[in-house]
Amino acid sequence: MEASDDSPRSWTLRTLGPMKRGSLRGSIFTLMSAAIGSGVLLLPYAFSLVGVPIGILTLLFGTYCLATSLRLIITISHITGRDSYAKSAIVVLGPVAGRALACLMVGEALCGQAAFIKFLSDLWPRVLPFAFGGFSKSQMALVVVAAAFPAAASRDMSVLRHVTLISFLSLAFMASLVVTSAVRDPAARDPEHLHVLTSGRKETIWEVLPQTWSLVLSALYCQHVAIPVYKQLNNFNSRRINKVLLRSCTSLSLLYALVATCGVMAHGAKTPENILLAYPSNHGAAWLAQLLTGCSLLIALPLGVQPARDQLPEVIYSIQCLCGALFFGRSAAKSSYEPMAKPGPTKRVLHTAGILMTAASLAVIFPSVTAIVSIATGFGSVLWTFIMPMVMIFILRHRAGRNADASSMLPDLSESSLKRERLLSSPLASLLASPSWSPRGSERSSPTLSPHPSSALLSEAANFQLGGDEEVCMQIEEPDSGWKSTVCHTELRPERNGERHSGSSVREAPGHHWSFHFTMGILSLSIGSVLGLTAAYQSCVKVLRHG
Repeated sequence: MEASDDSPRSWTLRTLGPMKRGSLRGSIFTLMSAAIGSGVLLLPYAFSLVGVPIGILTLLFGTYCLATSLRLIITISHITGRDSYAKSAIVVLGPVAGRALACLMVGEALCGQAAFIKFLSDLWPRVLPFAFGGFSKSQMALVVVAAAFPAAASRDMSVLRHVTLISFLSLAFMASLVVTSAVRDPAARDPEHLHVLTSGRKETIWEVLPQTWSLVLSALYCQHVAIPVYKQLNNFNSRRINKVLLRSCTSLSLLYALVATCGVMAHGAKTPENILLAYPSNHGAAWLAQLLTGCSLLIALPLGVQPARDQLPEVIYSIQCLCGALFFGRSAAKSSYEPMAKPGPTKRVLHTAGILMTAASLAVIFPSVTAIVSIATGFGSVLWTFIMPMVMIFILRHRAGRNADASSMLPDLSESSLKRERLLSSPLASLLASPSWSPRGSERSSPTLSPHPSSALLSEAANFQLGGDEEVCMQIEEPDSGWKSTVCHTELRPERNGERHSGSSVREAPGHHWSFHFTMGILSLSIGSVLGLTAAYQSCVKVLRHG
């Protein structure tokens, strides 16, 4: 029998052994591969705008916001019982708002894939001039689409788990390249070098800080694969989720800080937007870095296509409703949510081809990657990764605090009111898997939040069979700090006639508890949202002025 992931194994086997589907390494590398893309090439330029100290603080703040956003998105998916972010939004916000969010996510994903295609179209002729030297931009875009299509059309993104390590290796090699350049040939002779390192370029800090923030967010963007990674994770429990989020976010921030800092040290005020273009074409190490970066972008491209493809049926349905309302006077959206059937293999291939071709068209139309990244990150990414999770979690907490009966809060909460208690205690706490729902859609046992027997959970079914009011307790572990607190609530015995409790028999819900991590997370996401929207506004003004 094959050992499970939680069985004791040596460090060598856990690190260098086969990467199984749903393993910790596979989930970590999937998140990192989705994040490692065009944004990392822009980080040295971003640090040169504000200086290394403020750049590192911005990166650390962005990493914290990333971890908070990932936790909120996964929590919302767990509470609602839906397998996609847009479907969760439909349950919480209603059909119209949910489908509008799906349209926004698909549009933002198209801009992100267009940035990848544009970067690959520029890198491949430089890496392989004998093969793609005479190709035009439109021809190179078609070549990139053809190369990414087989993996993008796959039903399960776990098929990429064996090649996601390339993204980590490319980032590590790029870091070694810029570190070597900073040590061997620093830009010390540049009179503005010290000023760029400490304070950035000549622009006012408040004018360039939003732009730096948008570039940092584009380098850290991986929320679009949060729910797919969560769904495929084996042995689902809070400890494994914490490991995936902590290790992936920490590894990204450390390598990003190294690349950005050394890039500014090596090139100073002359740091280009794409750090790899700062090296001559005959530079051997730079050529290898460009090759590895091209491979990592080719991996990140399918990882971004699949979430957009999952939301595409909602977008198509929204367009049909809009056309029906405009031309035939029909209702633009149904009053209740009806789950849509998943598309078959033929539709999946057609949807993938449509997404890739649309992204390729945007890559040819837009003049630069910076314009795509700034506008898409500021308006699209910030809205659905920062603002919407906060709005949805506030709505869920309001419903949970208003209705002591968990079955009236959400359609999928009739079997587990413990979700309500976790919402009121700390939405950023470690996830509690319910035996009534699992991310794969099959039953699985509820994981233990703590190895101590005293923190074991009592199931609701067992409580109802005891014939009296039972107190159910669960131990919540705060993220990162490891602090634990016990939350208890009393289960009321159902009426003998099977009727629902009346309003007078339901106990008053406890007050909303704002934990320290939840308060800091919401405050951080609010500040990040303001900076992102400001950056998008500045980019739009520049595009209109130069257009």
